[in-house]
Amino acid sequence: MSNDLDLLIDFYQWEKQRLLLEIDENKRDLDYIAVHHTHQELRYVQQELDCLLELQNADYRKIQWLKRNIDSYSKEEDSSGYFKPQYDRYKRELEELKKKRPIVSEETQILDGALFSLINEEIEGFTVYLDLKKHSFIDVVKIETGQVQLKLVQEGPMGMT
Repeated sequence: MSNDLDLLIDFYQWEKQRLLLEIDENKRDLDYIAVHHTHQELRYVQQELDCLLELQNADYRKIQWLKRNIDSYSKEEDSSGYFKPQYDRYKRELEELKKKRPIVSEETQILDGALFSLINEEIEGFTVYLDLKKHSFIDVVKIETGQVQLKLVQEGPMGMT
């Protein structure tokens, strides 16, 4: 089931495609004033889409920047010589970012719900597990003064830290 963010992204992607088709149609008709105005609309839609995609994946802008640089370096005449180390570094960085799992919005909604329940005194506290392999987690409790206390716990080879 799609969430609201996915639906908005789908809408803006559809709108972007519609505007691109409209620009092509206006170019065929030699209506350059309409092309100009539609291009301005497209720029606005693309900005909104970029913002939404960045909400979906915090690394979106960096991924796009790396893709543009990789594309640019691959078109260089000397892409196998002088620019090769930079090109390879960008490719490695892009692969690492693609492997990185973005924060899923359902997880943040669960966390928001837990914090809301904590503030409304429906629960006394909860634990957020950051990494099961490294045994690191955050204990979140509401203390008597009404403040929320966060305690970061990481169990290492010598015990808890």
